[in-house]
Amino acid sequence: MRDLESDYPTTWERLRRELHGDQQSTALIILRFLDTDYTVAVLEDLVAMSISARYSRRVRELLGTLPHTDAAHLVPPAVWRQLEASPDQEAYLQLGSLLEYLGLSGALAELIRRAQASDDPDISEVPDFFPTQHQEGR
Repeated sequence: MRDLESDYPTTWERLRRELHGDQQSTALIILRFLDTDYTVAVLEDLVAMSISARYSRRVRELLGTLPHTDAAHLVPPAVWRQLEASPDQEAYLQLGSLLEYLGLSGALAELIRRAQASDDPDISEVPDFFPTQHQEGR
């Protein structure tokens, strides 16, 4: 792993290629062993991957290695950008689960407020999947 960490630009580019190609699982494994700076560098990609049932658990665990203050500062804006890119119920559910896993209750409450305000009937049902937060938000 030292070889990977000694050449940040090359490693970062390789990880991005793998996250966008057919080596996503490999990239997630490699990220577990690298400094969290690499996780932050590919955060947008990871948040996008977290929508997939195939990768959601691994992405949550990986983002869970970030210091809580970093996660609280970095993850919610990436979630809002992802919701703009894929505004559907599955995205709301998976990203809500990500925020819940990371203990970002304020961001989860905001996601629930956005879902409640949605004109899409499927998205407006999202708060029902987070009953504790839904009750607190009333």
